[in-house]
Amino acid sequence: MKEKYSGLDISQFISSILIIFIHSGRMFENDLAQFILKSGLCRIAVPLFLITNGYFYRKMSLSTPNYLPTYVKSQLKTYLLWSIVYLPYGLQMLSTFNIEAKYYPLALIFALLYLGVCYHLWYFPALIFAIWLVEKLKKYLSYKLLLVLGFILYSFGALETYSSYTRGTALGQMFDQYKSILFTSKNGLFFAFIFILLGFIIHDFQQAKIFKQNILVKLIISIFIYCLEGKVIFNNQGYDKNFIFSLIILVPIIFLLIIQSKFKWNKSWILRSYSKKLFLLHPMFLEIIKVSVENSGVEKFQGFPLFISTLSSCLVCIFIVDKIINSSIFNHRILKIPKL
Repeated sequence: MKEKYSGLDISQFISSILIIFIHSGRMFENDLAQFILKSGLCRIAVPLFLITNGYFYRKMSLSTPNYLPTYVKSQLKTYLLWSIVYLPYGLQMLSTFNIEAKYYPLALIFALLYLGVCYHLWYFPALIFAIWLVEKLKKYLSYKLLLVLGFILYSFGALETYSSYTRGTALGQMFDQYKSILFTSKNGLFFAFIFILLGFIIHDFQQAKIFKQNILVKLIISIFIYCLEGKVIFNNQGYDKNFIFSLIILVPIIFLLIIQSKFKWNKSWILRSYSKKLFLLHPMFLEIIKVSVENSGVEKFQGFPLFISTLSSCLVCIFIVDKIINSSIFNHRILKIPKL
């Protein structure tokens, strides 16, 4: 991204911090405060990442012939590298399930293709699959039909969020059977597809009136709708809170406001670099800190202390590594951290 997207650099850095919030456990004793932070504010982060990826993939694909294989290869390289880094964690997690050791290779293949060997790495197979699927389907279907398809897929995924409302029904039983096999609907088909698609649409029609007029008014209305849906979810909480229908409206409007902003900061690339590294590194620091503190006698280390210690440790590590990389002693190419 160039400097004219300074707002996106800042928003991605904030989004990375919100993701650390999500993974840091319970923040507040009060249920409503906890819900507002983690199931309200923080849930904007991943859809914003996905729309951004969709937008810039579409931008590059129009100027670079046969860009899809290049993009997929780049993402796969990053994904496989960090899967190796987090493989010990994945093996440790496998040991907590009732799985015979001889089935570990199959379980790891399933994790690589779907869940990720660490809880944040699901993003890569979801991103790659969604980009590939949107790119292929748009050759045969209009954006209107793709939006309808995306909404239907998202609606099925939302049975995870709204499971308390469908419990005991045929729909609820169907989703429970799905969940017993594939664990979650937060994947490239049901979750990432519609946000990648929205990134494509925003890129292709960003000069249309609907994307240019009364954006602030639309933001206020979408936040109001988001709060109303949040109240519905809070009153009867399902398995998880990843799927919120109003995110489909709210996050594109936020993205539009950011890319239409005239704000510029020549150093915004620093935050862009830090956001990628924060996303990739934070589970390593989070898990090491949590286990170390709990082994010292603390019953359960989570919330703001875990968040602050994880964030500060990551930032210090990134700063030191960047200094080493930029020094004359090391070649930049050797230690370069792959892009998201």
